[in-house]
Amino acid sequence: MFRTTKFTTKKGGLLLVLALGLALPTAAMASSVSFYDVFALQNGGSSKVFLLGNPGATLKPTGRGHQLEFGVKLKGIVPKGGDTLVITAVVMGSTLTQTVAFAQGTYAPGNSYIALFGFNMPKGGYKGTPVQMAMQLFGPNGKLLQSSNANFNYIAPVPEPASLGLMGIGLVGLSWTMIRKYGKGAGEQA
Repeated sequence: MFRTTKFTTKKGGLLLVLALGLALPTAAMASSVSFYDVFALQNGGSSKVFLLGNPGATLKPTGRGHQLEFGVKLKGIVPKGGDTLVITAVVMGSTLTQTVAFAQGTYAPGNSYIALFGFNMPKGGYKGTPVQMAMQLFGPNGKLLQSSNANFNYIAPVPEPASLGLMGIGLVGLSWTMIRKYGKGAGEQA
C-alpha cells in the first residue's frame, strides 16, 4: 500500500509538471512580445540614433527629399494571428501614421527582428521642428501589449550650394534666351 501511494504521488507530480509545461508557453504567447529599441537611420543609413534613450535628438532625412527612416527591434513570441505595431508621429500640426505587422514566431533578442518604416515629413523646419512619436503594440485580438513615446527634432534638408548654383545658372541662361527671342521679334516689327 505504501508503494502504491508513493507511485501515485510521483505520477501526480509528473502530470502536474507536464500540465504546467504545456500551459506556460500558451500563457506566455499571449503577451510575451515587446519592442526593446527604436532608432532612426542617419547618414545614408550608415548610423543609428536610438530614440528611447535619447530624447530630443535631432534627425535629418537619410537621402533626398523629406523621408525619415526608422527601425524597431522586436523580441519575444508572437502568437498565431500576429501582432501589429502602430506608429503615429505629430509634426507641424500634421498626424502621420504607419502600421507594421509582425508574423507569428519567436524573435530572439540577440538575433532580433528589425522592422523598418518611414515617414515623409512636411517640408520646412530648417532650424528644427519638434516631433512627437507614439508607438503602440497590439496583439491579434486588439489588446494593447506595449506603448512608448519618443520625442525628437526634425531638420529639413537644406539645398546644397552646388545645386543652388546650377539652378541660378539655368535661370540666367533661360532669361538670356527669352530676351534674345522676344527682343529680336520686337525689333523686326518696328
